[in-house]
Amino acid sequence: KKIYVSVGSSCDACMETEEIRATIVEMDPDGKNQRIYARGVRNAVGIKWINDKLWVTHMGRDNRGPDKPEELFHTIEKDGFYGWPYYFQYKKKIYADTAFKRSPRPAYVKIPPVSPYSFKAHSAPLGFEYFSNFRDTVLNNSFLVALHGSTSVWRQRGNAIVQVLPNGSYREIV
Repeated sequence: KKIYVSVGSSCDACMETEEIRATIVEMDPDGKNQRIYARGVRNAVGIKWINDKLWVTHMGRDNRGPDKPEELFHTIEKDGFYGWPYYFQYKKKIYADTAFKRSPRPAYVKIPPVSPYSFKAHSAPLGFEYFSNFRDTVLNNSFLVALHGSTSVWRQRGNAIVQVLPNGSYREIV
């Protein structure tokens, strides 16, 4: 049995000096045998094993404009790289972050996979739950994700519970 812990970045967008930053760490329940499980995950607030897959909510960086980058919800694979700070996702495409285009890159950096689920920029996804064997057929076999929302109230996004739909979109529940 293992424990998985998200270690957030120390900044919005920077070259980290601590290898542990922007990672998912795997360890024994007593904290021993720590290893970096995945990298390039700026801030995964929600993290949970569901149906033998490790799911995370994944906050992108700020200051790329009002609509970029999207916030993500996806699975994490062992030794995977998920983009931060070198890449971001927007409208189901991966883009190189121009601020880091000429920066030296560790060997593990590669173009990340496209996340099947994304939220509007500045939605700040937090925790989530998966509903299976649920009587309500609308919610059965689906995810609900809590969105914190932007600290800029004028953006009018987030501050909701949303249901992730099979087509990659989402709908507000509360």
